[in-house]
Amino acid sequence: MPVADTENINHLLKASEKLSPDSAIVLLNQALQLSITANYADGAFTALNTIGMTFFRKADYDSARSFYNKALPWAAKAFEKDATAWCYSNLGDTYIGEGNFVLASENLYKALEEIEKLPPAPYLALANIYNNIGILNRHLDHPDTELVYYNKAEVVARSGNHWHQLADVCNLKGAYYLDLGKVDSARKYYDLELEIGKNTDNDMLVSWAKLALGDICLKTAEYEQAMIYFRQVLAIAKNRYYEMALIATFSAGEVYSKQKQFDEAEKIFLSALREMKIRKTKGYYILGYTRLATFYEEWGQYKTALNYYDTLNIIKDSIKSLEKAKAVKSIELKYKTAEKDKLIAQNQLIIAQQHDKIVQKNIWFGSITGIIILLAVVMAGLYYRARQKQWVQQEQIKLLQSENTVSILKGVVQGEEKERTRLARELHDGIGGMLSVAMLRLSSIKQENDAAGNQQAFEQGMKILTTMGEEIRKTAHNLMPDVLEKMELQDAIANFCSQVNEGDRLRIDFQAIGDFANLEKEFKLNVYRIVQELIKNVIQHARATTVIVQLLMHKNLLSITVEDNGAGYDTSKNYTGIGLQNLQTRIRSMNGRYSVESAAGKGTSVLIEFDL
Repeated sequence: MPVADTENINHLLKASEKLSPDSAIVLLNQALQLSITANYADGAFTALNTIGMTFFRKADYDSARSFYNKALPWAAKAFEKDATAWCYSNLGDTYIGEGNFVLASENLYKALEEIEKLPPAPYLALANIYNNIGILNRHLDHPDTELVYYNKAEVVARSGNHWHQLADVCNLKGAYYLDLGKVDSARKYYDLELEIGKNTDNDMLVSWAKLALGDICLKTAEYEQAMIYFRQVLAIAKNRYYEMALIATFSAGEVYSKQKQFDEAEKIFLSALREMKIRKTKGYYILGYTRLATFYEEWGQYKTALNYYDTLNIIKDSIKSLEKAKAVKSIELKYKTAEKDKLIAQNQLIIAQQHDKIVQKNIWFGSITGIIILLAVVMAGLYYRARQKQWVQQEQIKLLQSENTVSILKGVVQGEEKERTRLARELHDGIGGMLSVAMLRLSSIKQENDAAGNQQAFEQGMKILTTMGEEIRKTAHNLMPDVLEKMELQDAIANFCSQVNEGDRLRIDFQAIGDFANLEKEFKLNVYRIVQELIKNVIQHARATTVIVQLLMHKNLLSITVEDNGAGYDTSKNYTGIGLQNLQTRIRSMNGRYSVESAAGKGTSVLIEFDL
């Protein structure tokens, strides 16, 4: 392809950066047609990807996705190695904008998979992917995970001198710290974003920074300065960056509200709400309805405020439901499992390569050195064999120590099961039998003394005894679950969950994915006990209304996930309850891994894994 063609295409792509969206699309389409004619993959990918970004900034997510998907075939042929990852990351961004976090997660983890096929490097797309995963976790109310990905993005952006992505990280981390009330930390990141925007002559970055600084002024009651920032942003963003203009409009309305200019504020809020509905920007529905509800409450229009709060709660339920959070978690788990398999395969390949090198090296030395070197090799071999034998013995000692520890733990668990069985028999055969005799005697007394005045007392007594009998039988079955003799593991757990659901205090959503038929009987019983203990902890401590229980078998990895929407707790504190100790002992006896994510008011998520 002639150099002049590529120069012309690249000139059109560069010129489009300074234009309004509609004017930019004209130049980008020209660059696209020239690239297709010249079969210039990088030009075609960049043009299609940039057109998609232009529609994204106008909140036209369907059109943006259409162009990102068209860019994918060209990305595969482009010289730019991370082009395909860019496409998937941008597709994920559109789904975040619409509030479809499951599809957003799927595309973002596809993007990560594409990046990891490449040689290690601080790719521009990788910083973008980490930022988007952080935003996804922000919407799902996972602040700890959110910050982890922002920090990853910052490392990539700084190491690769990717200034635009570093500015994006600054904006996101600023918002993170502002939510925590750490105004000084937030201002530091926003000032850095503003500096990068000015140094790179990027008005979009400058506008995002000023919008954020305006929000800080709003929180610190510097209303005049806040309005100056918002007007500057609107002057740039109104016809170019729709999302930025929408946020600036809502923020300007809030300034009027804080200054008690409610009529003016209402006009601005309602115009922004109409525009948001027309463009179907679902990712900003929570922002819009929150500000409207708060505004009407401050104005004293409580009925209207309540209507907006009701709408806000419906939106939050639909966007931030536990079902969607669970689906995103499942996608993340599949990605991590695939990464583990890939790492094992890479290690095996390295071992094989090292083995081949050793063989080749031995042949080379043997052919050159002759008898003298051969003797040295023999001596070295004997020495190596002795060291190898010593190493093997040390490893065997460690293994025996480990097996001894596991055996002790298994003994503890088996002892608990024997005690459970004994208690179950005592309850079922002993106390249960005595209750049956007592009920027979009461029935006999009732027949002999069938006076009307005594009938109600007898019936109440019988009802109490019947209830006690049912509870004792249920407890006995839980202590010695013969249900595992009659049902598969997943059906037994489902049956237990349904028993808890019958109490109307807690709703349990149970899902089992994979084949559990080949698990050993003792292992199944331990898994059943683990789920029982986790649900018992939720009932006793969490004050939750909903629990998600998931059993997942993928290849040789069995995972148990239990998530609740309860009170949560501080995981940095050391809790040493008997139930928790028993649970940890049981998991260690099975060579399992155990992790907990929780925070006050944020619920609790427990993940247990067994590598079979």
